[in-house]
Amino acid sequence: RNQKRIIFLAVLSFCAALVIIYTFIYPRTASIDPSPYSASFFVITCFIGLYKYEFFDVIPMAYRQIFHNANHPIVVLDCDNTVISANSSARKIFGNSLDFQTILTLSDICQMKPGGLEEVTQNNFMEMDVSVQGETRFFRMELQPLVSRAKQLKGKVLVFRDVTDVKAEMQKMEKIATYDDLTKILNRRVFYLRASQAFDEAILEKTKFSFIMFDLDDFKNVNDIYGHLVGDSVLFEMASLFSNQLDGDAIFARYGGEEFIVFLIKKGPNEALEMAESLRSSLENHLFTFDNRKIGLTASFGVSGSEGQTNKSFERYLKESDDALYQAKHAGKNRVSIIQ
Repeated sequence: RNQKRIIFLAVLSFCAALVIIYTFIYPRTASIDPSPYSASFFVITCFIGLYKYEFFDVIPMAYRQIFHNANHPIVVLDCDNTVISANSSARKIFGNSLDFQTILTLSDICQMKPGGLEEVTQNNFMEMDVSVQGETRFFRMELQPLVSRAKQLKGKVLVFRDVTDVKAEMQKMEKIATYDDLTKILNRRVFYLRASQAFDEAILEKTKFSFIMFDLDDFKNVNDIYGHLVGDSVLFEMASLFSNQLDGDAIFARYGGEEFIVFLIKKGPNEALEMAESLRSSLENHLFTFDNRKIGLTASFGVSGSEGQTNKSFERYLKESDDALYQAKHAGKNRVSIIQ
């Protein structure tokens, strides 16, 4: 407001001076000289224009300050998608590419991710990973139009939002929701999701599959004698031992307590029987060592499955493998039983 008052007084005094000089000091003829009035009108008109469009307002200055000091990298493009400006945060990402000695376009930026230009064109955003000072950071790049008051497109703005911490937290939460916290293998909920999907595909393709369910024999004694911390360590080591023996297609999960389950893709019950026997034998011959104490452990296994076409449900095969497991338990433990 003070700026506008000063400009107004300056313009007013200038106009008054023109009127006095040309009208009273330098009278030329009896007729009125139009120059002081036209000059006054011109200056007043300029002032109105400056006032109306806020030429002396601090807002543009504030915008520039926010743009250059923003933590988010910001890149300005013209209507041809050529970079014409960038703030300091953006220069940290693209480095010398934004020295404007070479032409940098939206396409060049999007090439940092395969298919990036198509993704941005369709969605007006994309996620990309960028190396910043030797560290990989994840950014969500948003493309926003720059539109004038007359609704004309004047350019575009790329805003990069650092989502590294958010992405890491989401991955952490996904891991917690996917894996058993103790054994680091799949939990029961995710086993149902993945195994049932694989089961449905096997039914459609008429391919073989199988289930292996097993339970650690007399595991309560381990907790009672050595304590729950040792028991937890035994469970973790056992899960690692079996994970290394199972192939990559096997879906291995903690079913609950000391009970575990495996879904084998494209392996029928006879192959599952061999796999279960191999797991049983490796556990029987493995010693868990804690504080110079060696702990032996065995498990009972139940197997079910199909060599191809079947009309049984996913739940039915789960129950059959559970029934086979308890057959092995009642037959003396540390053995494999199968239901076909």
